[in-house]
Amino acid sequence: MYLATNIRKSFRPIYRYMKFKVLHIDDSPERIARGVAVGLFVAWTPLLGLHILLSILLSTIFKANKIAALLFVWISNAATLVVIYYPGYFLGRTIVSLFGIQRSYSVEQVKGFFAEIANPKSLLSGVFSADFWKNFCHFFMEIGLELTIGGCLLGLLIATLGYFVSYKVIVWHRVRKPHRRYRRHS
Repeated sequence: MYLATNIRKSFRPIYRYMKFKVLHIDDSPERIARGVAVGLFVAWTPLLGLHILLSILLSTIFKANKIAALLFVWISNAATLVVIYYPGYFLGRTIVSLFGIQRSYSVEQVKGFFAEIANPKSLLSGVFSADFWKNFCHFFMEIGLELTIGGCLLGLLIATLGYFVSYKVIVWHRVRKPHRRYRRHS
């Protein structure tokens, strides 16, 4: 109970920030929800370093809210890489194996790599070393097919859920508290 309370307290500023930034955007609920969906989809793609540009491009194409997309693309960061890419890799590996394509890395090697990335020491000190990024990029290039297929499929699923949930929450919030909506003054 104590741990759950502390976790809730530590995420309260993030929740309040997201609540203010998403629920109070001066845009239609549809556009904001599309922005959330774009951000979530891009967060699950393995195109590290291109997430922001890709979310802006897709937001423009789908006429989605760019602010919401940028807020939600940041779900993918150094601390959440394993949570996002590990399931995507295994889904992609399963799909690739259905077509008879064998990959060079075993499941144990991939698990070891993801465990190494999830290690707090690697996250805190490794990200600042060139060797870490060299090994990281090499490994991701080797498992890129699986990551791309699995990540895009999971991204589509999560983006779809994110769209419907965020749309309902935004509409509910605006009906419940119409006076708290941020408006741009022209």
